[in-house]
Amino acid sequence: MQNSKKELSIVIKKTKSGGGKGISLLFVVLITSVILAISLGISGILIQQTKMMTEIGYSVISFYAADSGIERALYNIRKEEGTGDVLENWGTDYGYSVISGSYDGEAYLKSVGQYKETRRAIETTYRTGIPTNPCEGIADTDWGAGPVGCEGSDKRCFNGVCAQCSGWMNAGYCWYEGIANQNCNVICADYGGVYKGTCDWVDDPTDCSTCRYWHPGLPCYVTSAGPCYRSDVNACYAHQDGYNDCNRDDAYRVRQCACNY
Repeated sequence: MQNSKKELSIVIKKTKSGGGKGISLLFVVLITSVILAISLGISGILIQQTKMMTEIGYSVISFYAADSGIERALYNIRKEEGTGDVLENWGTDYGYSVISGSYDGEAYLKSVGQYKETRRAIETTYRTGIPTNPCEGIADTDWGAGPVGCEGSDKRCFNGVCAQCSGWMNAGYCWYEGIANQNCNVICADYGGVYKGTCDWVDDPTDCSTCRYWHPGLPCYVTSAGPCYRSDVNACYAHQDGYNDCNRDDAYRVRQCACNY
C-alpha cells in the first residue's frame, strides 16, 4: 500500500513537471509569432511606402516631360508654322507626345509625358493666329518688350502700332546719324521724334561704340551733347549722363540720336 502511494506521487510530480515545460514552449511560440507578424506588417508598410515614393518621383518626371511637350508644340506652331502634333523620346521609356485639336471653336493641345510605367497629361488652350495690330490699345514699350506679334529686340509698341528700328540698335536705343548743323529734334523728325522725348541717354556706352559704328577706330571722349563725331578733332564722343541737350548743333559736330523708331 505504501509502495503504491509512492509510485502515484512520483507519477504526479513527473506529470506536473512536463506540463510546465509545454506551457513555456507554447508561450515562446506565441511571442515569436507576434514578433514575426509585427515585423512582416512593418516590412509590408515600408515596401508600400518605398513603392509610393518611387511612383511619386516617376510622376514628377512624367509631368515635366508633358510640360516640355506643350512648350515644344507651341514653338512648332508659332515659329515653325506646324500643327503642334509633336513626338519625342529620350530612350525607350521616357518622352512625350502631343496632339492638337479644337473644341467648341477653341484650339487646344494635349501632351502626355511618360517615364517608365507612369504617365501624366497636360491640356491647354491657345490663341490661334496673331492680331493684325498686336500693339492696339497698348502703351508705348521699350525696345524688345512688345507683345506677341511684335517680338524682337528691334521692335516696340509706339503710338499703338508695332514699330521696327530702321537705324542701328545699340544699348537698347535705335540710333541715327545726322549731318553737321543738325540737332536731334531735326534728325529724329522722320522717325517719331526723340526717344521718349529726352536726349539724356544714360545707357549710351562710354566706349563710344555708338559713334564708332559710323566712325570706327577713332579716339573716344565724353561730352554733354554726345554721342557725336567732331570733325575739328577727328574723334568720337559718348554721352555724358545728366544732360538733355536735344537742340545742340554746330558746323563741326555730327550727332547720333536715339529716335522712337
